[in-house]
Order: sequence, then C-alpha cells, then structure tokens
Amino acid sequence: MRRAVSPAMSASIDRFLEMKQALGRRYANEQRVLESVKEFMTRSGASDWTQVEFDRWCQLQAHMSPTVRRSRMRIVHSFCLYRRRTEPDCFVPDPAGFPRPHQPVRAHIFRSLAEIT
Repeated sequence: MRRAVSPAMSASIDRFLEMKQALGRRYANEQRVLESVKEFMTRSGASDWTQVEFDRWCQLQAHMSPTVRRSRMRIVHSFCLYRRRTEPDCFVPDPAGFPRPHQPVRAHIFRSLAEIT
C-alpha cells in the first residue's frame, strides 16, 4: 500500500513556493522540480524526505546533464533549508555530493598564418 506524502511536507512545499512567488518571481521551474519530488514520494510510498529517498530521486535524474541535475538538486537543497527552520530534524542534502558545476569553455581566437606574417 502506498502512503501519501506527509501533509506537513506537502504543506511545506506549498508554503515555500508561495513565499518565493511573493518575492516577485514566477518560480515555475522550481515548482516543477518540487512537484516532481511530491510525485516521486507518492509513487515510492515514502512519507518523508530522507537521504535514501533523495538518492533514489537523484538516480531518476541520471539521464540529464550534470548541470541540470545540479540545478535540480540545489532547488531541493534550498527547500530543505527552508523546511529546517520549522523542523530542525528534517533531512538536508549535502551539496558536496552534487555534480560539479560545468566549467565554462574558454574562447579561442584563431588567426590565419597570413595575418601573423
């Protein structure tokens, strides 16, 4: 039998999104990510967010680029920090385990041999 996401966590996600949107941002991408967390938790039968659930959710993101995965993980991290303000014992993922940021590609200017001589 599947358990629903805990009402407290679901309410926390909703409050977090409302707060961000009240600051003047649409926060649409972040909303999609956090809705996917709720959906994942409902499908997996988890009632609360833990390291195990976070790792399983991250495995579902494996097909995405490291930059996208990192961005999504940072959204979840931000939400967990928000949640920790009212629930001190809640799980917060360690950013040290997130994919490394993409290194920007350095631009190279190539000159023809005619320009050099």
